[in-house]
Amino acid sequence: MRMLTKANPLKVRVDIRDQWDSPNGLIQKSVDSLAKMLGHKVVPYVALKDTYPDKSTFVPSVIRAVVLFYDLLVARLEREGESEWTENILKDMGKSPAGWLLRIEAYNSSRPRVALKANLGQFLLVFPTHELAINAPIQAGFDQDLNRFFAPVASVAEIYLQWKGWDCPTELFKNTTPYIVRVDARTSPLIVEASHQPSLDLLVSYLKKWAKQNRQDSLKESDFVFGIIDRIEIELQFGNLSTRPLNPAIILAFVEGVLGYKETHTTGSIWTFKLETPLK
Repeated sequence: MRMLTKANPLKVRVDIRDQWDSPNGLIQKSVDSLAKMLGHKVVPYVALKDTYPDKSTFVPSVIRAVVLFYDLLVARLEREGESEWTENILKDMGKSPAGWLLRIEAYNSSRPRVALKANLGQFLLVFPTHELAINAPIQAGFDQDLNRFFAPVASVAEIYLQWKGWDCPTELFKNTTPYIVRVDARTSPLIVEASHQPSLDLLVSYLKKWAKQNRQDSLKESDFVFGIIDRIEIELQFGNLSTRPLNPAIILAFVEGVLGYKETHTTGSIWTFKLETPLK
């Protein structure tokens, strides 16, 4: 096992010696556990530049991500219902009997990610240049990555043939999820953007019945896609000269509470929502 970094400070060198290279450490135990399960040894090889912000947690953070990957891989190999996936892994690993690497490289990624490089005899783990999150989202991300190892990739020709049969945007995005809604309350008018026009239609119908009317409020056609309504601009009641932003609370409550969208991100003045299940 080897860890290469650029100009290692003393703290990093000590951690490499005591935690990474130790025959009794978590790394060695993880390597041995996977080798026992697979019959092949996967040796971690770290080639990271000096990009991690906190050198005091650098080695422990790499160890945490590596151990999580090994543990998840072992768990998947033991899991019932994964026989086809396991056979594919064993088939690929059999092509490089001299041994495999888990190569760890730095990358500007939101989370650690792992990919299969069977032609090189490697798993590639890209390590973010910021401090790691807690274990749960890392494990969930690794699980998604493992699912993609043997997922079929559509050719350009296949995608083109599918595209030729796609409906116009108004029809395509009625049933294509996820639906996305974005509420921007930074200025007046308040802007609600959506990929799903029926969601906007429902919101407009509700506001027309209960909100103070402004003739300027209306559905707007997309600036870049023909035939799709993708936003509403909502202003204060006609005659009100105030330039303060509208209170978005009713809009947010309608999107989440009535339409069933889930908030995925907010800046405090812009909210993004997603709905995974088609509206009936």
